[in-house]
Amino acid sequence: MLLLVNAALVYYTVWVFVLPFIEADWVHSCFPAREWAIRFPLMLLLFAWTVLGTYVAYVFLKGKGRKDVANGGGSDQACST
Repeated sequence: MLLLVNAALVYYTVWVFVLPFIEADWVHSCFPAREWAIRFPLMLLLFAWTVLGTYVAYVFLKGKGRKDVANGGGSDQACST
């Protein structure tokens, strides 16, 4: 997995930082258009935020129901002694 991530990082770095200085057309055919250099990371970031937000909302809502059960069923009546 680490090898795959490193390969993707090297590919992206060459695509964004090195490719503008290379004039050979055959090299440019190995990479997508330059506007995708911004779109791919933005889409990944949006997806990550969506997954993280969904997880946090799920845990928050699940924990809220568990809290009511732990406090005696969630009733607002005070206990008389």
